[in-house]
Amino acid sequence: MSGSVGAKIEAESGKSQSEMSEEIGIPRDKLGRLPKSEKAKKIIALAEKQAVYNPPNYFDLSGRNTALPANWKAKRFSYNTTLDDHYVRHAKGVGATNEQDYVNKASNFLHNPLGKTGEVFVTSRGQIFKYDRETTHFAIAYMDSKGTIQTYKNLEVAKGTKELANAYWEKQVKKFKEA
Repeated sequence: MSGSVGAKIEAESGKSQSEMSEEIGIPRDKLGRLPKSEKAKKIIALAEKQAVYNPPNYFDLSGRNTALPANWKAKRFSYNTTLDDHYVRHAKGVGATNEQDYVNKASNFLHNPLGKTGEVFVTSRGQIFKYDRETTHFAIAYMDSKGTIQTYKNLEVAKGTKELANAYWEKQVKKFKEA
């Protein structure tokens, strides 16, 4: 079995297949065997559904260190009027040159790795709040099938100073993040 894919994964991760399947919620029977394929498919489908509808606020499901599920993508604002308004108010602060550039920058910000100064949480309603303390960029999006972006802006530009930007973020955390 030393040449199998499972053995290679075990060697690279330092964990047994049983430990890995237990971590992601796939149970094994008393002999350590995986469940039958149909049962495994149902468990995996349920886990994926829960990741979208009951997203964690700290665990990186994507493998990109974004803390967001890999199957979700921020794509658009809810209405063109919302996009028009947000573009006019916030584009200069985030360096966007047109509305599509503004949407792309918002999406990229939401999907880029957190880095050392990034913070993110997801509310029980599926709202994603993301902030970078260094750049002071801030975004809110809905983890819905449309990938709806609610806002994207540079808080330092919007609030006047980095200290006020960080204070605004702290207020958002206290107001919207569930304990």
